[in-house]
Amino acid sequence: MTNKRDKLNKDSGRGTPVKKTRQNLANATQTPPLADASSSVPEEAPEVAQGLRKTNHGVIFQLKLLMLFLIRGIRAGHGFRLGTEMEDIGVDDGGKRQVNRYLQAKHKQDESTKITAGQLFNETEGDFSLLKYFSSYCGILSRGDDIQDCIICTNIGFNSDNLLKKGIQLITVNTDDEMFKFRRHPVARYKIKIAPGHAFWGKLRQVNVEEPATKLKRNATDNEINGFFDKLVFVVNTPNEVTLGKLLTEEVGEYYELNEADLQSDFILRNMLDWFKKKQSDFMTSEQGQQILQQGKHKLTSLRMTSVSINYQMKLQETIEFNAVAIDEMTEKLKTLLDSPNKIERIRTAFPKRTAVKVSAALKTLEKFKRDDSYLMSSSKGLKTTSASDKDAFKLEHQLLVVVCKDGHAEHDSYYENLIGDNQTRLTNKKVIILCHDGVETRDDLKFTQLSDNCMEKLLDKEVSFQGTVQTVRKLTKIGNREEVIDDNSMEELLVGKKVVNIPLHDFVPAFDEELYIEREIILPFDDTFFDELVDETDCTRDELLGKLKVTVKNNIEWFVDGREKEELWHKINKIFEKRRQSTDSAWLDNRIPEKDLTPLEEWENRVVVVSDVAGTGKSTMLSNYYRKMRNEKPDDWIIKMDLVDHIGALRQFNPDEVDQQVEAIKFFITNIPNVRESPFAQSLLRYKLQTGDGIVVMLDGFDEIPIQCQDKCISLIKAIRLTNLNALYITTRPHLNGKLQDSLFQLAYTLRDFSQEDQINYLSGYWKKQLKVDADAEVRSIATSIVDRLSKSLKGNERSFIGIPLQCHIVADCFESQVYDIIQNRCNLEALLEDLDSNLNLDTLYERLFKKKREIYRQEKAKVQQVDNHILHKSLEDHMECLEIYLRDLAVKTIVSDQTHIDCLLGKSNESAATIEKQYKKREEGSVCFGLLTLNRKGEFQFLHRTYAEYLMANYLYGGFRLDDKLRNKLLDKKPTRELIGSEILVGLQYQGVQLFIDCMLHEMVNHEEWRTITDPMPKSELPENFTHLTNDFYRVFIEKGSQENALTVAIKRYHANIFELFSRFVDSTLDKSKIQQLMNPLFNKPEDFFQSSLGPNFLTFFYERNRGGLQRLIDWHDGAETNNILLMITAIHGYAPELKFHDSRLSQEENKIFVSQLLDFMIKHHKTEQDEEPSQHMTPLRKTWSNTGESAIVSIVVRAFAFDVFKQTEVETLSNVLREMELTDVLIQLPMKMFVSAPELLQWVYNYHEQSNICTWVQQENSRMTLLRNMTFKADTKEVQNILKKVAQDVRSNVPETKKVAGEIVHYMTYRSGRNPYTLPYMAALCGREEIFRVMLQFVKDVVPNEELHKLLISRNGFLHGAFWDAMEIGEIEMLQLIVKAVKEIMGPESQLTLVKSMRSAIVKHSHLINILAKTMTEDDSSGFKYFNNFIFHDERNVATLESIDEQYLHKSISAEGRENWMKRLSDGAIKIPEIFICTLSKGLLEKFNDEELTCFLKVITSKSGQTSRSVSKWAKLVRGLCKARLAFGYEHRLELIFECISNKLGTRTVKELILCDNGEIVEWVALRGYTHILDAMIAALPPADREQIRQRQANNTHQKEFDKFLSEISIDWDKPLCYSDTVQIIHDCLKNGNKEQLSKFANSATFVYYIQENKFSVWNTLADTIFANGDGTTGRRRGRKSFVELMAEKLDAESIKILLLHDIGKGAFLIRLMLWEGTRSVWNVLDLLPADLRELLDIYVKKNGPDIVQGIFFSSAKEKLIAKMRKLGRIYSINILQFYLDYGNEEQLALFMDTITANHWNASAKRSMWGSASLHRFRFDIAIFVFLESVCEKLGKDAVKKLMLHKDKDELSIVIVYALRKNCLDIYTTILTLLDEGGRIEVSQLVDHVLSNADIKRHGDKLKAKWCESIKIT
Repeated sequence: MTNKRDKLNKDSGRGTPVKKTRQNLANATQTPPLADASSSVPEEAPEVAQGLRKTNHGVIFQLKLLMLFLIRGIRAGHGFRLGTEMEDIGVDDGGKRQVNRYLQAKHKQDESTKITAGQLFNETEGDFSLLKYFSSYCGILSRGDDIQDCIICTNIGFNSDNLLKKGIQLITVNTDDEMFKFRRHPVARYKIKIAPGHAFWGKLRQVNVEEPATKLKRNATDNEINGFFDKLVFVVNTPNEVTLGKLLTEEVGEYYELNEADLQSDFILRNMLDWFKKKQSDFMTSEQGQQILQQGKHKLTSLRMTSVSINYQMKLQETIEFNAVAIDEMTEKLKTLLDSPNKIERIRTAFPKRTAVKVSAALKTLEKFKRDDSYLMSSSKGLKTTSASDKDAFKLEHQLLVVVCKDGHAEHDSYYENLIGDNQTRLTNKKVIILCHDGVETRDDLKFTQLSDNCMEKLLDKEVSFQGTVQTVRKLTKIGNREEVIDDNSMEELLVGKKVVNIPLHDFVPAFDEELYIEREIILPFDDTFFDELVDETDCTRDELLGKLKVTVKNNIEWFVDGREKEELWHKINKIFEKRRQSTDSAWLDNRIPEKDLTPLEEWENRVVVVSDVAGTGKSTMLSNYYRKMRNEKPDDWIIKMDLVDHIGALRQFNPDEVDQQVEAIKFFITNIPNVRESPFAQSLLRYKLQTGDGIVVMLDGFDEIPIQCQDKCISLIKAIRLTNLNALYITTRPHLNGKLQDSLFQLAYTLRDFSQEDQINYLSGYWKKQLKVDADAEVRSIATSIVDRLSKSLKGNERSFIGIPLQCHIVADCFESQVYDIIQNRCNLEALLEDLDSNLNLDTLYERLFKKKREIYRQEKAKVQQVDNHILHKSLEDHMECLEIYLRDLAVKTIVSDQTHIDCLLGKSNESAATIEKQYKKREEGSVCFGLLTLNRKGEFQFLHRTYAEYLMANYLYGGFRLDDKLRNKLLDKKPTRELIGSEILVGLQYQGVQLFIDCMLHEMVNHEEWRTITDPMPKSELPENFTHLTNDFYRVFIEKGSQENALTVAIKRYHANIFELFSRFVDSTLDKSKIQQLMNPLFNKPEDFFQSSLGPNFLTFFYERNRGGLQRLIDWHDGAETNNILLMITAIHGYAPELKFHDSRLSQEENKIFVSQLLDFMIKHHKTEQDEEPSQHMTPLRKTWSNTGESAIVSIVVRAFAFDVFKQTEVETLSNVLREMELTDVLIQLPMKMFVSAPELLQWVYNYHEQSNICTWVQQENSRMTLLRNMTFKADTKEVQNILKKVAQDVRSNVPETKKVAGEIVHYMTYRSGRNPYTLPYMAALCGREEIFRVMLQFVKDVVPNEELHKLLISRNGFLHGAFWDAMEIGEIEMLQLIVKAVKEIMGPESQLTLVKSMRSAIVKHSHLINILAKTMTEDDSSGFKYFNNFIFHDERNVATLESIDEQYLHKSISAEGRENWMKRLSDGAIKIPEIFICTLSKGLLEKFNDEELTCFLKVITSKSGQTSRSVSKWAKLVRGLCKARLAFGYEHRLELIFECISNKLGTRTVKELILCDNGEIVEWVALRGYTHILDAMIAALPPADREQIRQRQANNTHQKEFDKFLSEISIDWDKPLCYSDTVQIIHDCLKNGNKEQLSKFANSATFVYYIQENKFSVWNTLADTIFANGDGTTGRRRGRKSFVELMAEKLDAESIKILLLHDIGKGAFLIRLMLWEGTRSVWNVLDLLPADLRELLDIYVKKNGPDIVQGIFFSSAKEKLIAKMRKLGRIYSINILQFYLDYGNEEQLALFMDTITANHWNASAKRSMWGSASLHRFRFDIAIFVFLESVCEKLGKDAVKKLMLHKDKDELSIVIVYALRKNCLDIYTTILTLLDEGGRIEVSQLVDHVLSNADIKRHGDKLKAKWCESIKIT
């Protein structure tokens, strides 16, 4: 374009309709036709109309040309206006005002057609009619517009030949016109020239032209015609509409700088079309055109942003998908945000990208945002990188922008306001929603339950590397609880994380050789009698004590009390246990279990296992074995094993003062378990398992190896761990820290039984066979056996356990490996090896051998690879070995010593550079690995295979400082800091006990060496080496300066380190004066608060007696001339520790005993006056009360304490007596208490005679003179005098003189009642001394003066006059004394009294069952009716039946005969069914063998006959077998049954066995089979003849139930490692549901609920399951979780119909669903049932509502309300509250009206009245939120008054009011919560009641506590 006018107007409209053209032509001025016009203008057929198709392509062509011109005009920078179809122009085809270029576009679909002359000369219509165009041209002229050109643009060309023939000449236009350039498509531009004389001119002249000024019309002039032809331009052969469109797209692309511009081209075209379609034509200015193009650019940006938004959303949606509920929740949130007036809104979320998916899905549910491009979603990062123009697009196009802040942090609101635009451009409904970490109003949480099913499955199938195995998330989490495990962070990690979640093996679990591992036995701290002893110690009844604690089968204590009461009980337990430990009776050590039994069982909850034993016993290896087993058996359980020494730093940082210790404990593990801190899922899983106890075990190894300051932290950690719900916690320690752990955890430690000789042989032979790889198994075992046998004979006492310690056994195997090889291969002498063992085997030499062997092996290996001169090699090796030994020494010190300053003190600081040191260490490490003593820990650092290796090396290093040889002695003691460290820390500290032990062993040779004696012999006094003198002075100075309670001397004594004591005692002898030595020794004599407890452990007296007898004299010498205070301290300590002097159990000779005792007693006698003169201190007062005024009182006290046992063996007393008499200490002997001589009557008589001769009697204290006389006459055996005295007393008892009667009564009481001052009554003494006549006289006297009722009480009372005598007679085996008592009682008092006495001693008789024959003989001798009473004794308590296994046949037959066989057998069988386990054992142990044939036949007849006449009655045999099967330890009794069947078969034949087994028509066999007691069943079937066996098997095979369920089980692969046993129904069914697939489980419901009958009783597998999990008293958390887990598994694995069958299955005890609700609570059950389909829940709801009233009626309105209350009290609060809740939820109106009266009515329960409400709310174990939930329900249904009534209700006293009970149990938070259920008046009434209670004197023992809690609660409320 060259026109420079302001406006460039183009007419590009399509042709005007024909009628319009005709109208214009009609108005034109008529002109005569041209000559030859007709011939010149040939007539052609008009074009055929083609409808819309023809019209449209022309319009599109015209539109695209317009678009092209628009773009080109704008790109050229022209200002213009563009118009088309302008109606107001008044000319055809839209003439325009003020335009200079006109264009007519004509498009032909058939491009082969050409423009002909006929078309040009057409007078009326046609696309190319010149007449038409001239008419329009004239109209334009009439308006006065300037015309540059009029263009006819078409995609076809001219028929030039035709035109030429018709007189039309084409003139090519060659001027350049950018508007009509089409790339790759040349066009032609022509002007037309027609000669003026042509006929067509005439027609042109006839066209009317209007004068602009006058508006008059005239004909066109030639000038105007010439002007027309000059302006008319034909542009032909242009691209057609399709091609033009492509070219146009290219030009649009160039404009927008795009390769693909279809969308933009279509957008502009659409806008042009909209303009074209307007009714009123209007011009489009260049500015408007530019706006269209700009809008296109915006649209482009918008589309780009929309595309990015859609792609972004699709990418986010690939990761996660939500369910409809979650989407609906988000929809509601979005509605609120979109309706708010704020332009900027925020949704707070931890995971913006996941919330974005939820938002995206929610927006689709809103009508306004259903389409993908109706809003934008962008990441905040993407938004920041978006160009300004792109951001502007949002201002115009989209109403909503969702910004996803990837990092969670959003910009300020102003940043987002700029995106919306200013006030003018901002749309009123435009909004930005930001997903970020900030925000207050709206929050979105990511939950597992929000995921769609597909997404859940994807997540649950995600694999996790878990402790060395690959597990799925599904396996690691449990259905129903997964939301708690899979939190938002876990989901993010599992769904998005690129790495596999890796939870590795915890800590470094050192490998151990499974082939060589020998499982041992665990020694349990408790045995069967321990609890009885505790009952005696506490003065509680058994039931009362069971209310305070319970000892489980595996010896774990479950505590039900806290605070001081718990501490007192624990103190008593410790007292009993320590007393047992020190006792010579080691029977309690036989209470052992296999090692495997100490692994967690399903029901374990918060179990603590402390394993304490000496070094090397295999504690760590046992944990490693447990770890391996647990992982293999339950790979989805989390087993945490921590070597505590690797976590010292973490322990130091552990904060025990945090409020929430449970959180701190979990945090500790999260931080210190590898990979857990980096894995949210691992953290969540660990946290969940710890909080719920869902398969979590913690093992803490090496408590003794961590520094003292960390031990308290560790204990705090352990206590915090126990606040969680882990299944089990294992802690290992050495014994010196045992008490610390036990006292902190209130649990006794387990110990490991040493290797037995068989274990030792197995280990040695196994090790050598593996290492030597020789084919000589028998020979290797023979060598091992010889070594073990030799050691067992040569080692003495405790030394025999030397290689029973596993580590030491291993070292022996290692050290003697080469010798064994030589014996086998080279036929060396075995005896030489055994002699070597005899002479050199101790702890020190064993480790020395080990290190020497390792050193030699390494030397040989090194020499092989270095081919150099021998001398050079030797020197090189020596240098290398020295480096390695230095490295090992340094590593040992660093292992044992935790303080870096102490390490530097011992090792010194190197002057080498860090790089040099590192290089040296690296080299030494490489060699040390080959040394065979090191391994890598979890941090990749070297550590010793066992801590004792480090202890030995460190001890050897320290020992080097004490060597006498200057060449061997190192310089450790040359420096003062090191001397102080060794003398005051290392030889004292508990953490160095192992080092101390090795040093003690190493010093043995030195302190026994002649050179040592020469140096240290004080006579004459030699001067010690200077370093020893400095060491002594230094450790004394530090001891005084620090005010320590321990020093090297005292610690050596307490830990039995005799050689260290010898060393330091010589040091102090030669260096310090006596006063300083006394200061050092005083800590030995410090008196603990509890002398008994302290005296049980090692002390200075036992040390000197057992380990260093010469040391006692040295101690005495040190105190010669000491101050009075020091003497008193020592004397007091001697009194306290004397009981540990086990003279009676010593290996010392009598002479050695005499010397030791003499030294001790000489000291006591010498200082007795000092002791008497000094005012006794408070803690000595009780002891002094037992002393007399004789000079030997102190000695007496010592001996008494030394023999302080309840019952003495005769040999013990005789040994003591002989020693005292030989020492000429008879005066001491006669002052010993009488109880010491009970087992030695002859000595008793001798002592009494001595008393009489000396005219003294210390046994008689303030006795009545007549009582003393009686005692004297008893010992003198003066029956007549005794009879006379008693006759006089009997008269005085009936005297009317009060004083006389009182004295007589006292004598009677003294004779008949035992007490602390009178433990041995006169009848006891008479029986003991064999004074039978006197004993009878005394019995007759008692019978005469004591009323019958009181006499009966005396016979059964523990304080009665015969109880102690009878018990002691059995305990010490005094048969004559026992016979005397029983016989005399019968003769004097009658057989009934005899029976009463014997019955009262039931427990003693059962304990000593071998005495049953003595009783039988005594009770029946010379009395045929005696067996009547004997039988009554046997059968009065079924437990007595156990004694029959020891009875002689003669007494058994007589006993049976006296009763009559049938009656006797009936009584026997009646007791048997009450104790089936005991009875089966008794039968198999000999009772059955003792029956003759008639008796056995009768016995079998009785037990096989039915016990009743009804059809449902069963035999006693059946009851016996059932009871046996149900016994806790039913496994193992099959052997007893086999013995019974064998005995019967031998006596009466196999037929009788068959009749026994198949009695009850074989129904008991079927019962055993169907119940799954396969071990019992196998024993029964094996005893049958072959034919009957087959019959039984066939019967079982034909059983529909068994076949069906067995078939079902056989199809499912379950994790079950023992024979399928229906008695294990719970576990089997659980595994079936867990592992069965859909097809398999389709049969489950029908097979499990199949009903079968045994003796008319209904049974089913599913009902057996219900009976098991709803067992009485089983309300443990683990069992409760198990009940719910079944429903959860059902929901996950079964279809709705199967679930319905199972939940509603009822064969008489109630549907499973109902029983579940009664046990778990209706709300809890419905929460679980939410997992089920809605229609099934509705059906179940209808069922419960329908049957609920009947159930309530049966439970609460039956006649047995007392039984219900008893059951509630037994089963606990949870069950009790739940059944009340059921009543409240499902009772009908009539029942609810009676609710309050029903549950508050009191009924007798045992000895007290109780209500149902009281039983539910006042349970002794817990008081928690369940009470509140129930009361809240009461409030909703019955109102606040009902709640008040329950809160104020009392069962028996004020303490049973629920509010007061809450205060007592310190449940203040629940108490204050309960108060919210009351109105103001109710709260006032409750407060007044509590005030009243607190002022009541009857609750004095609770008063102070309650008042304090009440005050606290008032503050809260």
